[in-house]
Amino acid sequence: MKTFKFITVFAILFTTISAQTLFEDSCVVRVGNEVITSKDIQDNLEIYKLQFPNVPEDSLKKAILEELINRKLILIAAKKDTSISVSDEEVDKALDNWIQGLKQQFGEKRFNEELKKEGLTLAKLKSINKEKMKEELMIEKYLAKYITPKIRVTEEELRKFYEDYQDSLRKPARFKIAQILIKFKPTPEEDKAVYKKALSVYKKIKSGEPFDKFLRLSDDDLTRDRGGDLGIVNINQFSDTVKYALLWLKPGDISKPVRGEFGWHIFQVVEKKDSFYHLRHIMFKITPSEKDKERAKKRVEKVLKELKKGTPFATLAELYSDDKMSKDLGGELGWMSEYELPPATVDSLKKMKKGEVKVIESPVGYHIVKLLDKEDARKYTFDEVKDNLKQLLLQKKQQEEIKKLIESLKKKIYVGKCEG
Repeated sequence: MKTFKFITVFAILFTTISAQTLFEDSCVVRVGNEVITSKDIQDNLEIYKLQFPNVPEDSLKKAILEELINRKLILIAAKKDTSISVSDEEVDKALDNWIQGLKQQFGEKRFNEELKKEGLTLAKLKSINKEKMKEELMIEKYLAKYITPKIRVTEEELRKFYEDYQDSLRKPARFKIAQILIKFKPTPEEDKAVYKKALSVYKKIKSGEPFDKFLRLSDDDLTRDRGGDLGIVNINQFSDTVKYALLWLKPGDISKPVRGEFGWHIFQVVEKKDSFYHLRHIMFKITPSEKDKERAKKRVEKVLKELKKGTPFATLAELYSDDKMSKDLGGELGWMSEYELPPATVDSLKKMKKGEVKVIESPVGYHIVKLLDKEDARKYTFDEVKDNLKQLLLQKKQQEEIKKLIESLKKKIYVGKCEG
């Protein structure tokens, strides 16, 4: 039963094959006869950062500590309850399901590669996580026994919830679009000039000057004032060029200048675990010149002339689009919510008619957009959201009951500072 918030969090954390940390393993809080250490908090921090990238680290650590305390309290109570037991067969079955889930999530080949890289066998992986899985199952059984029977949602409650919040239960506008992307492409000379600037900084850092000294030169407005911190990212989301430049770096290493979509980057690896890297960077942006834009505009005009002649949009997308993901699909991007698109693009699409073509400029280039279909924003009907509302109300009631349970357990089980 993993609908409970903090159980879900630990189910996600549980998918880590093994944990790495650079931090001291010191006691932070004692719960009964068990302790929560700084290592426990730090090991969970990376996953929390991925889930909540805009939340300050101190706030995340407080949330992690609270979740760990709650889990310990319920686990202690579950262990004391003689009616709750978990057999070895249940643990083995749960571990098999967990491993199967990992294989489906990452692919069996990559899973085996990661296993090998960690120096583990399947048997060893199960052995390492057996006790954790047993604890997870005990918590689930305890909650299923003492929380689940209390949770009920009536039809009347659902309708009242819908009536109270129907104005905010809005189905966003959606657009089915195709595009031909004509990128702004700098000349080799422009690219080389920015690369030389990045290379000069890289050489100074490698000669001993501090990385932070050059952050003021970064063209990334979002990260420059916070130490160039990109947070924890999965490097598989990067282009192959960036990914392979980072792949061989160790924590503390600085990358040579790497070409990204918008310019050249110098990366610093803070920490890494599998494909998840905590990165900082200095970005040297390649700003399109007016000549770059003019060249792109001429390509746009050429495409528009072909469209007027009757050449199919899909054919022109395959011939001219710089969007590698969609060009072989005739430029089709499928249905997109208004929340997935820039506000200026949404404004343009709302004014367009089906079948109409319009050129929209972005920092990347010109997008020749064709509106294939659209759905206006509207309120959801009760039947459309009934199942989702039920889940929301169930979750709300579950959290309320868990909160009561935690407060009750805190009166019976010591939670406080570590001794000594």
